[in-house]
Amino acid sequence: MTLGELREEVWNALARYDLALHPTPPHGHHPNFLGARRAAERLLQTPEFQRARRVLAGMDAS
Repeated sequence: MTLGELREEVWNALARYDLALHPTPPHGHHPNFLGARRAAERLLQTPEFQRARRVLAGMDAS
């Protein structure tokens, strides 16, 4: 599976299960989704994240 195929699969799942929040549809950008805050909290606890020297993040829409 390519990275593009994986993105499409995730976007489709967010739309299919009504998990995407504004702006919708989720396709073509970094989507806001139900549970994003909890996902970020979990990410912060991973060893990979804690070892990271740099983190690349998309700009916040607000």
